[in-house]
Amino acid sequence: MPGCHDRRCGAVEQIALMAEQAATTVTDPTAVLAAAIKTAIASEADPYVLLGVLAEGTVQTMALRLPNERRLFALQGFLQIIGNRSLARRSR
Repeated sequence: MPGCHDRRCGAVEQIALMAEQAATTVTDPTAVLAAAIKTAIASEADPYVLLGVLAEGTVQTMALRLPNERRLFALQGFLQIIGNRSLARRSR
C-alpha cells in the first residue's frame, strides 16, 4: 500500500492477496471476503488502514454494482448500521 511500510500494512496486503486467491476457487466470494475480514481484524493489521480498505471496498461496491437511484438508500442503511453497532458497543 502506498505510504504504508510497516508490518501491519503488510498484513492487510497479505490478507487481501489470500482473499483474491481463495475467491478464484470458492463459489461464494462473499464468504471468502467475510473470512478475510475476520482474519484481518484478528491480525496485527493497522486498524486505520483496515478501515480505509473496507471503506474503499464499500465505495467501489456502491459505485460499480448499485444503480444510481439506489445508492443513497444503500448509503443511509450502511451509515445506520455503523451508528447502531457503534452505539451498542459503547453501552457495553
